[in-house]
Amino acid sequence: MPTPIPILKIPLRKGENEPTLDLQRLIHEVYDRAGFAFVIDYNRRLSPRLTQADQTWLTEHLKSQDLINLSDS
Repeated sequence: MPTPIPILKIPLRKGENEPTLDLQRLIHEVYDRAGFAFVIDYNRRLSPRLTQADQTWLTEHLKSQDLINLSDS
């Protein structure tokens, strides 16, 4: 996602400090631990297709992470 997921505050009882939940970090940790980079074929086009702007962003992001071959995009 071009814009990171904001850190969320978890509401508790009145007067208690609200802990935070960093969903972006959590998603990255799950992705890394599960090894998704080894099982997902990032060279395939998505269905339904993305907008041209989103596809351009995604392609550049995947290239920067060495998840797609430059000749295959």
